[in-house]
Amino acid sequence: MIVAIRSEIVRVNDKIPQALKFALVGAFNAGLDVVMFTALVYGFNMAPVAANVVSYGLAIISSFLLNRFWTFADIDKPVTAGQFGIFVGLNGIGLGISTAVIWLLAGFIGPLLAKIASLVATYVWNYTTSRFIVFRPVSSAKTPG
Repeated sequence: MIVAIRSEIVRVNDKIPQALKFALVGAFNAGLDVVMFTALVYGFNMAPVAANVVSYGLAIISSFLLNRFWTFADIDKPVTAGQFGIFVGLNGIGLGISTAVIWLLAGFIGPLLAKIASLVATYVWNYTTSRFIVFRPVSSAKTPG
């Protein structure tokens, strides 16, 4: 039963372009990030920069899991601490970009619009580093040695 379900997931997974999957995962995580950010800022009166660190951190974990097992289809490979560490480190740079945008803009356009601007600012960074560094395909060709 589990093998049949897994085979069906792989079959469907192969029909969805990778960039679209990344965008869907990104949209989900952006929603998660914005909802958490909004709740922390407006519901719990947390400072926007601190709220961004918490909400973005939660989205990083969600993003790793969804991208690892769906977008980049690494379901046959074991999850390694090294891969997760690289992902968190690179997304930490994305967090820095996001936080800088919020810090610069929140006083002018409000925390929520600043958060939305930060999502746009980090999308390209996150896709590029995920695709070409963290989840790069393993080459089947052996290097000459």
